[in-house]
This record gives sequence, C-alpha cells and structure tokens, in this order.
Amino acid sequence: MKVIVSADDFGLTRSITDGILAARDGGLLTSTSVMAGGDCFDYAIEQWRRRPGLDLTVHLNLMEGRPVAPASEVGLLLDERGEMAHSFVGLLRLSMRLRDGERERLRRQIG
Repeated sequence: MKVIVSADDFGLTRSITDGILAARDGGLLTSTSVMAGGDCFDYAIEQWRRRPGLDLTVHLNLMEGRPVAPASEVGLLLDERGEMAHSFVGLLRLSMRLRDGERERLRRQIG
C-alpha cells in the first residue's frame, strides 16, 4: 500500500510554504497543492523546482484572496477591493438569486 501525505496552501504565505518545505525535506510529505493566487506563489514554484519528487497539484480557490484571472472576467466573485468575496454557501445563495443569464455568467466565471 502506498501512503500519500499532502499539504494544502503551498504558496499562500512564506511561512506556510516554508513549513511545507520543511515537512517535505524531513520526509513527512510526498505532495502539496499550490495556491496560484497566493502571496508567495513565485517563491513556492522556485522551491518546488529544487525538490524533484515533490508532487504538485493546483488548489482551486474561489473563496479567498485575489483572483489569478483579470477582475473583469470574474467580477461576480469579487468584492469592492477586488478580492474573492463569497463562501461556498454565499456562492450557492448568489447562484439561486441570479436570473438565468446572470447565473450562466457566474457559471462561466467559476468554471
């Protein structure tokens, strides 16, 4: 049996990223998921490239921080500061309030 131990939020902050790297370097982790919109994304990718064998997946984030896509393409997901504005339940409620055309626009912005 193969056991995979994975960490979440790689690239979100420097301290989280360094903690994940320390766990990997200590032999505790085999994979991590990267936050493309994280404050430390470039650093995380640079460090990941130095560590062959650390599996990397993408953390889909629709709930917090700034978007990777231009704000003009994901405006229904953002607040006035240009950051993700909704919880999962908030997105569900928003989708139920929107009319068909706007609901389709939200679906395209999410997917």
